[in-house]
Amino acid sequence: MAKPGVAYLADGKLMLVLPGQQPRSVESQFVEGIVERRAEHRRRHGWRSSGMAWNVTQPDMPDVSGGELGMPADSNPARFLSVVDGEKPGEIYYTIETDAVGGVFHFDVNENYERRLAHKQDMRLADLARHPTEGQLACTIRHPDGSSSLGVLRCDGGGLREVTGGDSLDESPAWVPGQATKLVYQSAGIGRDDHGVIYGLAPYGIYELDLENDRMTTLLELEEQDCLSPHIGSDGVLYYIRRPYELRPASSVWHVVKDVVLFPIRLTWAFVHFLNTFSMIFSKKPLMTAGGPKRKGPDKRSLMLWGRWVQVDREQRSGGNTDKPLVPRTWELIRRSPNGDETAIASGVVAFDLCADGGIVYTNGVSVFHVDAGSDAGPGERLARGMFIERVSGLRL
Repeated sequence: MAKPGVAYLADGKLMLVLPGQQPRSVESQFVEGIVERRAEHRRRHGWRSSGMAWNVTQPDMPDVSGGELGMPADSNPARFLSVVDGEKPGEIYYTIETDAVGGVFHFDVNENYERRLAHKQDMRLADLARHPTEGQLACTIRHPDGSSSLGVLRCDGGGLREVTGGDSLDESPAWVPGQATKLVYQSAGIGRDDHGVIYGLAPYGIYELDLENDRMTTLLELEEQDCLSPHIGSDGVLYYIRRPYELRPASSVWHVVKDVVLFPIRLTWAFVHFLNTFSMIFSKKPLMTAGGPKRKGPDKRSLMLWGRWVQVDREQRSGGNTDKPLVPRTWELIRRSPNGDETAIASGVVAFDLCADGGIVYTNGVSVFHVDAGSDAGPGERLARGMFIERVSGLRL
């Protein structure tokens, strides 16, 4: 069977894998315009702060305020949040967010042409899903308070409206085949403390929403498991990711005592690092030189995947073991028949998508695989390798 085309998001970048071609990244003209405007602003106004001793964001010092995980803000001014195939073969839709605005875009793969459909300040849309016949896109709308809801908009970018609400994470919508107004999605209730800070999440469940009747139906809830990223096949079979549910543990007495005892040491260490930072800014020399050679980066990196922080060690970051999934093997891709029978297709799965021919593309965070329609088990055929792969979408070519 011929290999499908695949688009995937890796560390905020959008990659395309077309049959017989090497993977290539999509360079957004919208993002390039942001980079050019920022560079021009620095050329015009950078002299104003270059001579001010109190300014701690000098050109040779990284500005971490707009970057992620300590990276310079200008190195990655925008992130791709989602991608889905277009109405015609060779077309895709995607969403982008920057520190100021976000938007929805249409891209012609063959012409390498990007068309901006909609953008505005603080627009954060993710998990795009295109209806195959109705000219609509479903999406996740992320809110500043940490919650999210589902939204629906036209394929031309207009008419965005919220269709769910509440203090919850409503995410990953997918249209039900043969239905004009039905969506399946995942949802988890949010737990907050007295100050409104998110403390934890309830288990993710899978639900169906009928937009015409504004009716929600529970499809699957498990007390000890999260049920993620639901998709319904043309035969009515439910595909989803199952992982063990983890409630945020309460602080033990031992941890409280340890924090109290170590507080003076941590405070002193923080003060030393504060002075060392100022020494690097003004004299270009560190106060501490006994730390050995400069390290390439932190031993671990954290990724937020479906409401949970995942630790990525240095070996995975450097590609030392590209077959090691970013998530535990208890994250399983499940096929659930209408009568409730379940089959585990693959393990260590971060995200997946159903192809038009009934096959499946999925990622374990470092590779993208394809499983033929009707296959009972993975891993399938590897289509691409990457790093920090968060989402994957099959393409019609």
